[in-house]
Amino acid sequence: MLSELQSGTQEKHDVLKDLLEVAKKGALDYLDSFTDTSDTISENKNPNSVRKLNTTEIDKKCKPTTNQEKMDNWQPRTIGEANKSPFDKNSATSTKGMSAEGASRFERYEKVYSQRIKSIRAVSTDDNSIQYKQDSNANYESLAALRGYRIGPVVSMYSKGEIKQMYEAKKAQSDSFDNVSSWLAKENFDKFDDQLVKEFGFANRAQATKWRKDNNLTIHEGPDGMFLVPSDIHDAASHAGYRSEMQKYLKGEISDEELRRWELQDKVSYVGHEMSVRGIRMMKGIGLSVIKDVLKSSIAIIVEETICEFKRKCEDKFVMRISRLCKACLEHIKTKCKDIINNIKKNIAGSITSEALNMLVDMLKNFLFSTAKNIIKIIRTMWSSIIQAVKTIFNKESTWSERIFEASKILTAGFVGVVGFSLNELLEKGLTSIGIPFASFISECLSGLFASIMSALVFMIFDNIKGHFKAKSIYSQQSILETQILFVNSARIDISTLRTNMAVSETFQFFSDAINNMQRNFQHIEEEKAKGEEKSRIIKSHIENNHKQNEDAYNRLKVYEKDDKF
Repeated sequence: MLSELQSGTQEKHDVLKDLLEVAKKGALDYLDSFTDTSDTISENKNPNSVRKLNTTEIDKKCKPTTNQEKMDNWQPRTIGEANKSPFDKNSATSTKGMSAEGASRFERYEKVYSQRIKSIRAVSTDDNSIQYKQDSNANYESLAALRGYRIGPVVSMYSKGEIKQMYEAKKAQSDSFDNVSSWLAKENFDKFDDQLVKEFGFANRAQATKWRKDNNLTIHEGPDGMFLVPSDIHDAASHAGYRSEMQKYLKGEISDEELRRWELQDKVSYVGHEMSVRGIRMMKGIGLSVIKDVLKSSIAIIVEETICEFKRKCEDKFVMRISRLCKACLEHIKTKCKDIINNIKKNIAGSITSEALNMLVDMLKNFLFSTAKNIIKIIRTMWSSIIQAVKTIFNKESTWSERIFEASKILTAGFVGVVGFSLNELLEKGLTSIGIPFASFISECLSGLFASIMSALVFMIFDNIKGHFKAKSIYSQQSILETQILFVNSARIDISTLRTNMAVSETFQFFSDAINNMQRNFQHIEEEKAKGEEKSRIIKSHIENNHKQNEDAYNRLKVYEKDDKF
């Protein structure tokens, strides 16, 4: 133990070398996670049925025909553009009427919208319409796809009991009441707009209504709640929604059980839609990850062997050197095959976890934190470090201080990484302003690389701090250990002395017990002797009495013999 401590005091660290190692590790971690953290690649992982619609033009059906100037400037947009922004080219795209807090809240909703995975797989066009009335599966598919385009709060619907009571009250007021769909829309929309007033700080319901109409946002009603979607997307994904079913229910055309089955089927279809899309994305991500890992390892080996080959001085022909290089690369790849396979397995696990977390975040109805995607990117980037830290945290043999230290390390590195990824937008604007092509992709790579290196740097700082305190106290540890050894030796002497004392004490105790036994025996002998003497005295007294009686008898006999009369 002392030799280990002494060797620890002699360890030295080269700060520059450590920083280079950190930069290398951060860059490799980012490269490992690139297929899962890159937004550009994320788009390419979507199913072909989703990607092929990106260039499809969509437009709002009900245009403001009374405003000729607006109609002259009216522009449609593509689904790819709708995937990035909830506002079409004809929207006011403003937060006019909102409070400062409400505007800030809406900006976060807008950020979440742009980050969410969109997966619309069918739209109605002039050439081909969705047969939602004839095909229930097509209808459920449209409803499932619309959930990905929600923006803002999700407002709960009236319960069936509440809406039925309201309907009966409305019928009692007017015998000619038959436009149930319009009435339902007004009741639902009023409730939704009231929530917009609370959420974004509008002055009143009318102002909230005007804002969503000016921005071409439509309220979509579903069994799980109401939410805003872009009007052009809502019109392109033709469907018969929850209001249609509720109208049939109120009119008595379908039973309570039939409405319940429709609601259940809507949920099942949504889950099936998400599992199908996410499953394809996951498989594509795994495939890209495997290709990337093989290429990364192969390129690294080829570069290394090429440098080694051409560093050597020889007069062999160039063809022979290339042949030798190829053989060396193949042999190197074979020896590294196990490491490559392990790395592929690790990245496959990271890809699956990343897509699962993305799906979870996208499915949350009221998720409001735009940093969620960046957190997932950090989790993916620091996957191996996080796994190692989690093992320490849940290791029963680890102390609480070690567990807290590892948890703090993960949280701090995660926070720094999130800040790094958040620089993406700022870098993109800067690169675009100076006219650099592919600014979006370059800024994405630079911000990701910076976030990964900074996270790795935080890990290094934490580990160095831990090592510094350990090294700083190493002399005191030696002193403590030596003191402990002295205490142990002293304790051994004390134990030996105690054992000797115990042996002497046992000897004294033996003699004491023997003397006591002798005393008891002597006392017993004396008692028995006294008893014998007493018995001897009694016997002697009896004998004397007998002699006396015998003499008396003998004397009487003599008297009787002399007495003639007798």
